Amino acid sequence: MPQEAYYWTYAQYPAWGYFDHPPMVAWLIWLGTAVFGDTEFGVRIGATLCWLVTAYFAFRFADGLFGRMTAFLTLLLLSVLPFFFTIGTVTTPDAPLTAAWAGALYFLQRAILQNRPQAWLRAGVCIGLGMLSKYTIALLGPATLVFLVLHPMHRRGLLTKWPYLGAVLAFVLFSPVIAWNARHDWASFQFQGSRRWAFEDLVFSTPSLLLFIAILLGPVGLLLGGAGAGRIALLSDRFDFRGKEAFLAVFTLVPLFVFTFFSLFHSVKMNWTGPVWLSLLPVMANVVETALSRGTMPRLLAAVKAAAGGSVLFFAILFHYLALGLPLVGYTNDLRGLPIAWEEFVSAAEDIETKVAAETGSPPLLVGMDKYNVASELGFYSRGRTALNNITSRNLFGESGLMFEFWQADRSFKGRSVIMYGVKEDSLSTDGLPEWFESIGPVERRTVYKDRAAAGQFFYRIGYGFRKPSVVPGWCLKRAIAGAETGRLAGKKIRTTCLKRRYILRWLGREATVNVSAYML
Repeated sequence: MPQEAYYWTYAQYPAWGYFDHPPMVAWLIWLGTAVFGDTEFGVRIGATLCWLVTAYFAFRFADGLFGRMTAFLTLLLLSVLPFFFTIGTVTTPDAPLTAAWAGALYFLQRAILQNRPQAWLRAGVCIGLGMLSKYTIALLGPATLVFLVLHPMHRRGLLTKWPYLGAVLAFVLFSPVIAWNARHDWASFQFQGSRRWAFEDLVFSTPSLLLFIAILLGPVGLLLGGAGAGRIALLSDRFDFRGKEAFLAVFTLVPLFVFTFFSLFHSVKMNWTGPVWLSLLPVMANVVETALSRGTMPRLLAAVKAAAGGSVLFFAILFHYLALGLPLVGYTNDLRGLPIAWEEFVSAAEDIETKVAAETGSPPLLVGMDKYNVASELGFYSRGRTALNNITSRNLFGESGLMFEFWQADRSFKGRSVIMYGVKEDSLSTDGLPEWFESIGPVERRTVYKDRAAAGQFFYRIGYGFRKPSVVPGWCLKRAIAGAETGRLAGKKIRTTCLKRRYILRWLGREATVNVSAYML
């Protein structure tokens, strides 16, 4: 998938941090490809290993709460619920995050409920590794505090050294990411923190969050999640809410509350709540065990069986489509997100590159005209790793390119021929694009074939003699102004320091005085 190719590109530029994520996913891919080569299997083996780690801790977690049978049923759910199945087959930061989250839950349960103080150290290690994977595991911190505040009998642990030593371990493990951010103007922390909360447009996305939860859990998860929530409510006395039911409820509801509150004002992403459901899995599995052992709720069991079978069938059909298409249907003719024919796309793109190189006498620069999808696939499937030196994203034209802004920040491409590739025609037909070249060709279309069947299409355009425009394009200036941390308008001059649109400043300068007479504010 484009995301996997993008994280593979991370691994080609080893670092302690990256603009949009911590480094763990890059380390996993580096290790997998070092052993198995730059192949899809090499990229994905780390995700499968993380799933096995998740399964181990989920089993131990459920076993400690409800017994061995519930633990085995937890493994079954971990195997068929869409989110947990997917993180074992696709490499994203969610795979190591979920493994660390499962480990942290297990050790926190041992430290708090079973009063084993040294487990705080292991929980700290898991949280530290999780912070190297994705920042959202930090939500386990407030969840722990809420649980301890609600239950004075468990609060005694805070009077010992162990929770604080665990926190120190987590901080030490995470400190390289802090150091990287300190050297890069806190770019990642701003991108994942202050920019999301303070600078994004106000959007009410709670319905989308609920839809995403339904997709992540699937029919099985929704059925058992509702039954499990009801079970917690029945087993817990409202005036004496404590023990394992309280633990599971708090560690589910506190992170979920944060995401729900965020969704009231900002857009959310589908995968965000995935690891949260680890704390509900044992209850869901215990509902099934109770129904099996007592012979109760036959309709629920029948629904669970049908939903589980449907989940397996859905993924079977999905994989068949990705590999071979569907009979009488073929492919959707869309290259944007699914891993259908990216290798064939890159082969066609390199044919165009070869012709341009022969025509101009020098290798052209290849530019993906989106944030990272096209450029990352060009890098992964290209011939030879040195090809990365001639690949970048739309950051070349002052747009957002995520880490490509950093990887190519210090290079000059003046005078180069540039081939621009996109899966959307309008990404290559913007009015200001010709201003960046001495001459530019028309937008052309190419169909991608996989096993002699049309699997998608892409568009490309060739520019000759790359240069920076002598006048700041209006759209470029608009983005700089929109993201300005501070701004001052004096006549027809604006002096701006940009926070949100850092990539514009690389073009304008940290403090640039720009004539805006041709652009109406």
